[in-house]
Amino acid sequence: MFLHLEGRHFVPIKNIIAILNIETITKTKDGKEILSLIRKPEKIRDVSRGRAKSWVICDDLIYCSSISSLTLKKRVKNLETEVKKMNIKSSPGRP
Repeated sequence: MFLHLEGRHFVPIKNIIAILNIETITKTKDGKEILSLIRKPEKIRDVSRGRAKSWVICDDLIYCSSISSLTLKKRVKNLETEVKKMNIKSSPGRP
């Protein structure tokens, strides 16, 4: 399964470590500390065209998206719910 970040950009859900709201994370001391450790230009891909609202932290890269972290989290949850429904429907012994 893949999460649609925006435009033609998708990431495998299994690679996602965290989905963070940029405003929230940059306001806290702990958040700033974490960001200083992970924020390396070669590891950041801005797919938001400079309008970033969220960071999607993956195994290999950090993606900046203009879609809110809440919306991205809802997308992941909806995908996981759909997969569970499909698994239930295709379980042996079920019509």
